[in-house]
Amino acid sequence: MKNMILKLYSPIAAKIETPYENPWDSSGDYKVMTEHEKMKYKTEISEIICNNFFKNSINSDIIPNCLKNISQKIISTVISIEEKDRKLMLVLNCNICNCLRDTELDELCDCWERQIYNTNEILKNAYIPSKKHGKIYVYIWLIKGWAIEPILIPNN
Repeated sequence: MKNMILKLYSPIAAKIETPYENPWDSSGDYKVMTEHEKMKYKTEISEIICNNFFKNSINSDIIPNCLKNISQKIISTVISIEEKDRKLMLVLNCNICNCLRDTELDELCDCWERQIYNTNEILKNAYIPSKKHGKIYVYIWLIKGWAIEPILIPNN
């Protein structure tokens, strides 16, 4: 069997603080940035996510010990920030040597979702300073129905 790349996509969202509507309104109101606005900050968004993502991963291990039973099928994992369908995405690129069964794929997705949840907790306290927008807060959407894209890589 040929090695495959399995990609798990998760959209990246960003928001900025909006001015108070009333002088007595001190709640933190935010405006969600458009994809076009986010693309202008792609480098900064990539840096803040990657730097904070690895803070929550033990020894920078993306896939933790919770996947011991399928670890022999996963050769390597690498995160990246990619543009897909004009949207900024966090991507887990898994180099696998065997197809994953549905239960194994569910286990991988659950593990990845826990990593994202922990990263979002850290990202709450991080922001990108911007002269135009003030503070830009970044987070990763936790949505059901992961987009999974297997890509065949020829053996050399």
